[in-house]
Amino acid sequence: MKHAISDQTETGLHDDYEFGEWLESVGASQDELKTLIGHPNYSLYQAKKHVRERRMVRQPRSAVSKLLSQVQGRCERGWTQLVKTFAEIGHHSHLRGDHDISG
Repeated sequence: MKHAISDQTETGLHDDYEFGEWLESVGASQDELKTLIGHPNYSLYQAKKHVRERRMVRQPRSAVSKLLSQVQGRCERGWTQLVKTFAEIGHHSHLRGDHDISG
């Protein structure tokens, strides 16, 4: 009896997944609709593919740009911290009278 209930649940989930895939395949985003209007000879499938390809071309640029910004920010913070550390070391050495008079 448990096995039959389990099969029904799995079938229901599978059906829901297939329905979701079908719904996604026949639905269109705003970008896809704009592409269909701009390219009247495209099918919905071709419009979806066109939009996906445009996104893939744009995403690497923005990802690289974001990564470079993060690296630049880290470098700037690192240099700021390094200068601050040197300033503190110099300040503390001066206060303690640790002067190198090896000359």
